[in-house]
Amino acid sequence: MEYIDGGTLADDERTIRIKVGRPELCLFEFDAAPGYTGPGPHVHREHVDAFYVLEGALEFELDGDSTV
Repeated sequence: MEYIDGGTLADDERTIRIKVGRPELCLFEFDAAPGYTGPGPHVHREHVDAFYVLEGALEFELDGDSTV
């Protein structure tokens, strides 16, 4: 698998900038438009997601419970 730093993925609802893409760490800068719903429920078995919100708020759902 190839890992590339510095790429950008974008559409009308979001822009994702790849800051670091390595087997041990993936770091993305993610700009989402208001109302962006994000991915549906899913599970990661081999890594952990972490979020640092600079502006606005994110709503997460875990086991059917929603939190902001």
